Amino acid sequence: GSEMCIRDRVQICNNVNDNILSFDIQSTIWIILHLNFYCGYKEKLFNYGDGKCKLCGDFEEGSHHIIIECAVMKACLNDYQNIFLMLHNEIMSKDEMALGLVGIPIGRVTEKMRLRNFLTFTIRHVVFKNRYIDFGGNINAHASLKPIIQGRIKKEMLNKWFAYRANATIESFANKYLIENILGHIDNDKLVFTF
Repeated sequence: GSEMCIRDRVQICNNVNDNILSFDIQSTIWIILHLNFYCGYKEKLFNYGDGKCKLCGDFEEGSHHIIIECAVMKACLNDYQNIFLMLHNEIMSKDEMALGLVGIPIGRVTEKMRLRNFLTFTIRHVVFKNRYIDFGGNINAHASLKPIIQGRIKKEMLNKWFAYRANATIESFANKYLIENILGHIDNDKLVFTF
């Protein structure tokens, strides 16, 4: 069946604890993985609300809704589908939405796959942190979150850029975050984004 082997669990831990991610994002992903958060589903269980997702408006069938079912989460991830495919030529599965790319059965997690996890986890972090806001419907929520997500990805990369540059390890930064210039490139000692 779908039993998770020890290697998969270790890889999931490695994905979340990857130093490519800020501690803030790591913390959010751990909360999500453990389903340890308040949501519309729990709100309904405790008779405090109608059980609807504030972002997409659908009834939440469980805590997993924001992770793999929410139409707004899916739309926000879909905005980066072309970039995801450049990093790993496979359409995002529900398993990846929940756990990130795991090496088994794919094989070893490559630098490109790590960068894809960085993007998916950052997007998930932003959507998750904004799940309490009623933006006035699915379309408005997606449109409102789009620039927040882009800004957060750039902020995460800039923070790493400044740290790597201060330590004179620009090549290491490029090897980790600018693989094949998919997300950006360095021009005259400045980080230039391509998304």
